[in-house]
Amino acid sequence: MSYSGEEKVSFFEGGVQKTCSLCLAEKTLKKSHAIANSIFKKIFRADGGKAIVLTLNEQDISYSSDSWWQYQLCGDCERLLNDKYEQYSLLVLRGHAGRVKKLKKGVSFNGIDQRKLNMFFLSILWRASTSRHEAYSSVFLGRDMDEYLRNCLFNNIKIPIGSISVRLSRLCDKSEVHAFSLDSLKGLIVSPFFNGCDYCYAFEGFLVRISPPGIKLSKRSGVGVIHSNKKIMLVPFECIFDVPELHELLMINYGKHIEGKSRVSED
Repeated sequence: MSYSGEEKVSFFEGGVQKTCSLCLAEKTLKKSHAIANSIFKKIFRADGGKAIVLTLNEQDISYSSDSWWQYQLCGDCERLLNDKYEQYSLLVLRGHAGRVKKLKKGVSFNGIDQRKLNMFFLSILWRASTSRHEAYSSVFLGRDMDEYLRNCLFNNIKIPIGSISVRLSRLCDKSEVHAFSLDSLKGLIVSPFFNGCDYCYAFEGFLVRISPPGIKLSKRSGVGVIHSNKKIMLVPFECIFDVPELHELLMINYGKHIEGKSRVSED
């Protein structure tokens, strides 16, 4: 999908009149969120209606209430993705669906619908790829993959692990200083980035890696890989400082803090 910047957009109460990215019908679009708005709201509620923004550029550390929304989907398609994938998946990630057990090497999820979980994470990637919000500027899947995911999500078609694979890890802090508690990591939302092989993003204390095309057959039985036909999944712990991109983000902003380039109160 291309955007010329000259297209005509009609504004209506509660949205704009335009083509829905999912059903492709001309409808009133809503404020759509690739990463669920409920995740942003949870963080905003805990921090007085705002969140701390960390960037890799020269921008000072600051507050923001931006939830990275875009006029993208109609109300019907918003409900479709929420009812089929999002609502259930957030219950799983928050430990309110299936059976969750903390183990030495990770977290075990038993009795869950991994197919819904898989579609949920891919719906975020698809939304990011078709969004114009700057938070998702690193995601470009290409027209063919965008259309493939759109069709599968809209028609609830199973996406083979060989076509595109999703892996999950539980972020933790194994460093000597233990700067980040589990609760603080749950309050971290990292916009998608591409590491040369995978598209990655983080929220609710989890790091998501999506590989288009799918990972090799020999690696598909590894921990953290989502299998649509299995009920049990082991999500390994992964230190946030062992992820190069996250380590860089934290170190650059720690440097900003030391240099006084922060507009965030320490109260």
